[in-house]
Amino acid sequence: MISQNQFSRVVLLLTVLSLLQVGNTRLEAKDNSEEFRYLLYPYAIKTQVFDTEFNFQRHLIAMQYTKKSPAAVCEYYKKNMPKWGWVPFEDPSVEQLRLGFESKGDAVAFEKDGIVCNILALTKIDENFHDTLISLEVTDKPAQLKEEATVEAIAKEIAPIPIFPGASEAVIFKSTFPGARMTVSYETPFSIEQVVDYYRKHMSRLGYVVESAWESTSSEEEFSTTMYYKGDKSVVVGVSRGESGKASVLLILNLDEEAQTSSSQISVMGLSA
Repeated sequence: MISQNQFSRVVLLLTVLSLLQVGNTRLEAKDNSEEFRYLLYPYAIKTQVFDTEFNFQRHLIAMQYTKKSPAAVCEYYKKNMPKWGWVPFEDPSVEQLRLGFESKGDAVAFEKDGIVCNILALTKIDENFHDTLISLEVTDKPAQLKEEATVEAIAKEIAPIPIFPGASEAVIFKSTFPGARMTVSYETPFSIEQVVDYYRKHMSRLGYVVESAWESTSSEEEFSTTMYYKGDKSVVVGVSRGESGKASVLLILNLDEEAQTSSSQISVMGLSA
C-alpha cells in the first residue's frame, strides 16, 4: 500500500530541498518505477525518483527541476492527465499548500482507480534558487491511509534505538533518500531536558558518541538537537516544545542501509507490496 498525508508531503519536500543539489544532470527513474515513468514532467533538467514508506504504507515520490514556471507545470498536467485516464481530485491538503505558497507555487491533484497523484510546483524558494521544483507523489486516497503507526511497531522497527516512554502520535517515514533513511516523530508529556538526558544515556550505552549538539532555551523557541555517530551509522535526535505543550521528538536514523531499502520494490499503479 502507498501512503500520503500533509505531514509526509511537507517533510518530504523540505528534506529533499536540504539534501539535493540542483544541477543539469538528468537522473533516470528506476526500472521498478516503469509504470510511473509516464507521469514525470518531460521538460525537467533533473529528475530523481525515490521509493518510500509512510507508517509502513508504500509511497512514491519524484523530485524534478525545470526552467518552466509552476503555472506551466500544472497546466501541463491539467491538459494531459485526463488523456491518461486521471480525473481532478479535491484534496484539502493540496489546496492548503497551494494557498500557503501563494505566488511562489501551484498544486494540482488527480485520481485514478483508487490512487491519487499530487503535483506541487515551487519556484523562488530562496534568492539563489530560481528554477521550479516539482514534487510528484503517487499514493492511496487519504481515506485509506493511516495517520499514525503504533508505537510498538515503530519501536520494533528502529531497535535498538529507543523510543522515550509515554510516546504518542507516532509516525515513521522510510526512504531511499541519502542522509535520511528513516525518520520517526512522536510526542511525549515529559520535559525536553528529560528526553535529551534519556537519549544521551541510552545512545552512550549503545556505543554512540556525540558529534555535535546545539540548543535554545528562549521562551519563543525551545529546542535541542544532538547528532550521534557510531562508525558509519548516525542518529539525529531533535526535541522541541510542541503547540500542545508536550515535547515533540524527531529522530533521523541512518542505520542498516540494506535493511532499510530492501522493501523498496513497488508496483506503482497496482500498489502491490
